[in-house]
Amino acid sequence: MKTIPRRTSVRFVLLTAIAVSAAVGVWMLMARAATERQANPAGSVVEIIAGDIEEVVTAQGKLEPKEYVDVGAQVSGQLKRVAVGIGENVKAGDLIAEIDPKSMRRVSLGMKRG
Repeated sequence: MKTIPRRTSVRFVLLTAIAVSAAVGVWMLMARAATERQANPAGSVVEIIAGDIEEVVTAQGKLEPKEYVDVGAQVSGQLKRVAVGIGENVKAGDLIAEIDPKSMRRVSLGMKRG
């Protein structure tokens, strides 16, 4: 009976182990790809929704406006209604606030008496 040299048998075992490992690796990759195809056959599909992106940042500091604007009125009195909100853009001629006409009458009557 012919004996196989020890060196040849070690090489054979190593090459066989590498081949088996490679085959198992390829099989696992193919199985995972098939599972992903079954789970989402059309690929990655995401519904697009319009909306605001909000991001919260916690920080310390001082906020300052880009621009300061002085707003005044020709008459004084109590406000009946504020027509704009904080941070809202306005144009020249837009109504910002409405003065209560009752308070304006009291002021004008006081001026006539005085």
